[in-house]
Amino acid sequence: MSNNFSVELQAILNEAKTKANITNALKNIKDLSVKIDHLTLGKSALSDIKKALNNSNLSLNVNLNGDNIKQQTKNITENVNKELSNIKYKFDTGYYSAQFKAITSNLQKFSKDNSEAAAQIHSLNNSYKKLTYAAEKFSSAKKPEKLIQAQKQFQKEVDSSKNKVEELILSGSEVNIIKNTALSKNIGDWLQKNSKAAKMFGDKLSQMRSELNSADKVKFNNIKQQFEDIKSQALSAGLMGKSFKESFKNIASTFSMMFSTTSMIIRMSNLIKSGISAVHNLDTALIDLKKTTTMTNPQLEKFYYSANDVAKQMGVTTQEILSQASAWGRLGYSSAETATQMSKLSSQFKLISPGMTSDEATNGLVSVMKAYDIDADKVLDGIMSKINIIGNKFALSNSDIISMLQDSVSAMKDGNNTLEETIALETAAFEIVQDRSVGNGFKTAALRLRGLNEETQETDESLKNIQRDLYDLTGVSIMEDANTYKSTFQILKEISEVWDSLSDKTQANTLELMFGKLRANIGASVIKNFSAAEMAINEMSNSAGNANAEMSVAVDSIEYKLNKLRETGVGISQNIFNRDELKDGISVLTSFLEVIDNLIENFGIIPVVVGAAYAAIKGTSGGLITLN
Repeated sequence: MSNNFSVELQAILNEAKTKANITNALKNIKDLSVKIDHLTLGKSALSDIKKALNNSNLSLNVNLNGDNIKQQTKNITENVNKELSNIKYKFDTGYYSAQFKAITSNLQKFSKDNSEAAAQIHSLNNSYKKLTYAAEKFSSAKKPEKLIQAQKQFQKEVDSSKNKVEELILSGSEVNIIKNTALSKNIGDWLQKNSKAAKMFGDKLSQMRSELNSADKVKFNNIKQQFEDIKSQALSAGLMGKSFKESFKNIASTFSMMFSTTSMIIRMSNLIKSGISAVHNLDTALIDLKKTTTMTNPQLEKFYYSANDVAKQMGVTTQEILSQASAWGRLGYSSAETATQMSKLSSQFKLISPGMTSDEATNGLVSVMKAYDIDADKVLDGIMSKINIIGNKFALSNSDIISMLQDSVSAMKDGNNTLEETIALETAAFEIVQDRSVGNGFKTAALRLRGLNEETQETDESLKNIQRDLYDLTGVSIMEDANTYKSTFQILKEISEVWDSLSDKTQANTLELMFGKLRANIGASVIKNFSAAEMAINEMSNSAGNANAEMSVAVDSIEYKLNKLRETGVGISQNIFNRDELKDGISVLTSFLEVIDNLIENFGIIPVVVGAAYAAIKGTSGGLITLN
């Protein structure tokens, strides 16, 4: 064989790598194998080989060796079968159907006013119909490439639809509606506060508010500028403030409220009770903090007040900050500085994780930090950003992830898995199973692969030969070397690569050996969906800064602003009701409120107030006045 001929043939093979049609891939590579085995390697053979490869889509590094080509033919066949099996599995579990319904639902929010959204729904619907048709027609026929092509086209439309939804959210109608509504409210509020301007500008402002109902971005900006101009003109013309009629109505309303003394006392009573209750709860939390901290009494007193500022900043309650500081104190973060730092972290984790409680955030971070020996200054991006990016990108929440980690993280760390590998495996399984029992499933696998019983975590005689048994079943060794176990992630990755070549019985025995009888479905899910685990690893490798980016979004939410308002009220209660004075005065105040309650019940509040006012005018002092 000449060297030139080898070079030319290799060039043909390299050209074949770039072809896009898989239709005759298996047939063509077999043809190539036959030609190399049986034809004389002359120009005519070269022409035939080039023709055979012309429509191939083979990413191969083929040498002029028939055995190599036959092996690669086998590999291609296995890859096609594996891909078909994965597609069938996702059909059986409803994965494609759920994808289609969820994305269609999101697009329909915009389709009424946006032709691009409607067109995207149409394209997605067509690709889904073609996929379901191909699944029925070709999954067991002689043209599996039709099904694979339909799946790829559907996935392309899914990705395109997701991008379109994000684009519409950022610049579409929902954002415009929110902005337009806010401006309309501002105009209405301004006109109400400045009723003097109604005669000159009222009609114009009403027209502007009406136009905002359907205003696009350009129109919105024009109306906003017109409103600013009107405010300037009103100020110059001395038309700011309320008209005499409105002012008189307000004075009358205020005067009426002054005489509604019963209502005033009841409201004041409720405010007092609410403030006392808030301070009482904070005092209880502070006592618990005192047990777990190294802070002195002056430091505790300072922390009591500074916790309110932290709560408003982090979107949680002051009581939660004190409680979290106690939890962190038990772990050794007991100084004022470290308690504040860790409370901020767990509060931020709660805020960026809808549905997660402060206790779940704290306990979850504690579990991971202890298992992987992660320092406080590494928590933000070392734990929170990794979990949050997975919660954003995959079909599970931050709460799901942290719950599974609490069940599994210690065993998975002992099983030589990194935190990223643990999260990735559990994410891949959860996407299919949709159950937090996945965490316990991987705890079981990590223990059993080291010959330990999942309940007692002690050596299990029935598992002493697991290395040999698993190798006999799959050909995969669980040992890196004589003394080192492979990670659970690596073992499952290697098994997933040979999975489709195993018989149904061998697969069942393998799952039971690793995951036990009760959790074999979790093992099957992660093996079938292992590509998701690898995608998750890739996402986490680029997650730095994600938690802080999410925080910047959360602080603009209504819930965050309402919490800040509530905690401002708590801060007022802290300042009004000194805890030491409150302890001495609670009994007196209770007695006072009981007296008022009895007077209202027996005499009505108006006579009491009038009598008290009369006594004050006459200079009367002393006890309560008896009325007939």
